[in-house]
Amino acid sequence: MDRLRASWLWVGLGFAGLFGCGTPGVRPADPVVAEPTLPARTTKTTEPVQPASDDGGCPDGMVEVPGGKLRLRASRDEVTLARFCMDRTEVTMGRYAACVKAGKCSDQHLDEFSAEGTFYSLDDACNYGEPGKEDHPMNCVDWNQAATFCKTYGHRLPSEEEWVWAARGGPRGTTYSWGEAEPSTQLCWSGISKRDGTCPVGSFPADDSPEGIHDLAGNVCEWTASVFEYEPKERMLCGGAWSDNHWLGVRSASHEGEPPASRGSSRGFRCVHDLP
Repeated sequence: MDRLRASWLWVGLGFAGLFGCGTPGVRPADPVVAEPTLPARTTKTTEPVQPASDDGGCPDGMVEVPGGKLRLRASRDEVTLARFCMDRTEVTMGRYAACVKAGKCSDQHLDEFSAEGTFYSLDDACNYGEPGKEDHPMNCVDWNQAATFCKTYGHRLPSEEEWVWAARGGPRGTTYSWGEAEPSTQLCWSGISKRDGTCPVGSFPADDSPEGIHDLAGNVCEWTASVFEYEPKERMLCGGAWSDNHWLGVRSASHEGEPPASRGSSRGFRCVHDLP
């Protein structure tokens, strides 16, 4: 068992360092479970929705992203995006833990990954319950857990188009969230020196969008609401992660489709909120 676990961990870390979870056409850094048959959860709650500001702006902790027109890829039609609000940071472990404590979110398998139906511990890489990591991104969550958290607070997961639009700086269309300069020390990744996990959210201000949204290139790649165009049973992940060591993995256009039940230490999420 220990040898098998070590083998999977080596493979996972090896692919994470080479490709990252966001590189198109590459399987994820972390082993995944089989395709689930569970539908997305619908959570009923009496917990109040986070209020918008008095001037009709965004809820606390979110920033407004202006709308515009976007064509993701040559094979896709141009879409018109309305303005929306997006979390300034990835959802932190502390926020998610509070949702679990309130009985609104699930803590199932948050310190594990699954390979061929057998679960193996990833305590060192997953943040949930780790002292001192309350301000790190909540990772090792599957798609349903991420979507449920957002819905609980009156929000939703972003579409791929919304996520990329925010990461590219809207109409600027930049390669990276900060512009065109090659990635160096301005983000939480392993391209300069190898990391063994996530960073506190917002600790790399150079990895900010023009609207001040943090960590769109690094820290964790993020679940979206969008279906993967080449495999309708999968959901899209966008962005780069702490495990990436190549510029391809941290581009604004970096994306990957994965089964909704898959989870890993390089995966997290943030929410968006619709504006009238």
